[in-house]
Amino acid sequence: MSDIQTRLYVSCIIYSLIIGGWAFYFAFRGRDLDSNFMGALVINEVLFAVTAAFDVFLLLNGGILPGRPDVHLLYTATAVLTLPSVYALLRGKSSSREAAFYGAACLFLAGIAIRAIITTVV
Repeated sequence: MSDIQTRLYVSCIIYSLIIGGWAFYFAFRGRDLDSNFMGALVINEVLFAVTAAFDVFLLLNGGILPGRPDVHLLYTATAVLTLPSVYALLRGKSSSREAAFYGAACLFLAGIAIRAIITTVV
């Protein structure tokens, strides 16, 4: 795994954990989600999309993806599709109930990023 790729995934993990904690804060306080939080979700999605684009770039240019590249790319695709799927399922609502779903999705994304790193270890 390249150093840049590792740093991108670690950034995804840390950012997803922070956003997930923020979402659970909204849920437990009974507060509706605001535009700042929704913007942070977009940043999280962009971070995963950039990471996925870098993975595809490495794959197409003969970059080394040791371990199980097929499973690694599956985890990457899952990570990219998770937040848009949750947003579509919740129909864009932003109440405190939906905050718990976004929190769970962000924690799931952190786990997916950890698994993506593990699949590239030889």
